Amino acid sequence: MIVMSDTLKNGLLKVAGSLALMATFAVTAAPHTHGEGTLQVLQAGSDWQLVLQLPAADVLGFEHKPDSTAERHQFKKAESTLSNFKDIFSIDASCSVVETTLESPWQEATEHKSDHREANEHNQHGHHEEHDEHKKEDNHATHSDFRVAYLLACESPISKVEVSGFEFWPSVSMLRATWITQTNQQAFIIKASEPSFEIK
Repeated sequence: MIVMSDTLKNGLLKVAGSLALMATFAVTAAPHTHGEGTLQVLQAGSDWQLVLQLPAADVLGFEHKPDSTAERHQFKKAESTLSNFKDIFSIDASCSVVETTLESPWQEATEHKSDHREANEHNQHGHHEEHDEHKKEDNHATHSDFRVAYLLACESPISKVEVSGFEFWPSVSMLRATWITQTNQQAFIIKASEPSFEIK
């Protein structure tokens, strides 16, 4: 596992702070909406981070924990695609992917079940009541998202990005996007029909 340098951590914290402030009025502050995702592009020196968030319904065609063999296969395929930066983006700079972090709501559910097993050793009765409650929640349809963060080390600044991943998600019509560099920032919409944007 690659550990981020203190310089990178501090730089990303600064731009993330700026992004959080900007999100109060930017288009990226929109609620979970099927057919729409978000993209954040952050620069900290020669390091860049792209964070993509998409509704599971658009990535998979369903929005619940995979049950059937076909759904599990589709889920693994989606994870594999999202984990490959070059499948999702094309950039005009010479960059290497330092780290990719993929999150899905079902990873958390797996960890949650593990926590319940440990709790069972201490309070079996309380655990069963809580488990039944969570089982009802798990079976209830909820909004679920995939979130993937790509950390890049670049020899030169990125000035153009193309979102080639639209081909994998035909139901996604647009991404609400924000980029923040050390000198500028912008919020905008990326459409499937116009998947490229410039960073100035």
